[in-house]
Amino acid sequence: MLAPLIALFAQLVGPKLAKPVLIASAVSLLVIGLGVAKCAYDRSVIKSYTQNVEIKAQAADANAAAAHEKTDATIAHDTQEIDNALAPLPDAKLSDRQRARACAILVRQHPGDPKPKGC
Repeated sequence: MLAPLIALFAQLVGPKLAKPVLIASAVSLLVIGLGVAKCAYDRSVIKSYTQNVEIKAQAADANAAAAHEKTDATIAHDTQEIDNALAPLPDAKLSDRQRARACAILVRQHPGDPKPKGC
């Protein structure tokens, strides 16, 4: 099987260089083939990894959206409680004592929250 190839290369490059050129060509084709195979493998690994990352990111986004909705509901509820606590207060200007008492009640009901305006 090699004899016809060596004969063909002998006509192209001469009889002395036929065998080395054939070996060099075979090695070159092998290296190129391995390079193409490696690139194809790398592409498949990267694609698989990217898909896994996207799936995890979608799950994390869903969790973050649920947490955001819960936080928004909590903020709305707390704001409504503060408004309800301040609603029965008279429209007239509060005395310092009334203001301090209302602020103390709000702070006691919501520990750790920032104080509302006017406290």
